[in-house]
Amino acid sequence: MNHIYGGVYIPNIANAAEQYGIGQYRFAHNYELQGEKFNIRFGEKIQTLFFSSRDYAELDGEKIDWEALKLTENKYFVRLGQNCIVIDTEKNEAAMVQPGKQVLCGTLSDETPVSTYRDAGEDLTDTCVRWVLGYHRFVVHDYTSEGKIMIAWTQNLVNIGLPKKTYQQGWFPKKEDFREEEALEISLGGPFYMVVTENGVPEDCCADPLITRIVLLEDFDRMMAVGCAFRSEGDPIMITAYGVFFEYSK
Repeated sequence: MNHIYGGVYIPNIANAAEQYGIGQYRFAHNYELQGEKFNIRFGEKIQTLFFSSRDYAELDGEKIDWEALKLTENKYFVRLGQNCIVIDTEKNEAAMVQPGKQVLCGTLSDETPVSTYRDAGEDLTDTCVRWVLGYHRFVVHDYTSEGKIMIAWTQNLVNIGLPKKTYQQGWFPKKEDFREEEALEISLGGPFYMVVTENGVPEDCCADPLITRIVLLEDFDRMMAVGCAFRSEGDPIMITAYGVFFEYSK
């Protein structure tokens, strides 16, 4: 229920989704990979990934916690501890993201020994998207050039009674709201891209200030994205967003 006191609109905590933050629209965790074992070839190196239980996987025998979100029928985004991997069971390909924007592109079988994944900076240039992560929580990605993104997070605050605050639904970024960041952009074929940024988030925005790295698996056909925001302290945040192509006055 939403309340109006003296003509002032006051959302309740469920409406404002303060307990979920940018993870509010997250898809349900997916466990279809549980029990699956993959031998992933990264060039001359082969790593074994076994999803041994609902909570833990084994990467080359090392136990590691995991979470998965399913973007399409055959494409999974998986957090492996502090790393991420995208697994495509139809194309038999995988891409593992490690800290420092290191990405290993490989295959799940010897039948397709060469990965088709490639740099996507040229593909995304001159594309601008607003990703909606939760209630009044947006981030705009303006791909200005290869490996560069202008990013703006929702920042305009509205007081709704002390000490509560929320973010404006009608927020529209201005030029000064953007900051340029280096990004890793990988094409996974068709409308699918993986984007990695490691500059954190600005102060007083709609995202957790402890966030240091964000990995997104983006579908520009259905305008959906899944991913993970890693923090300097605390657990990573699995996220889902829907997007719209966007224009603003530069």
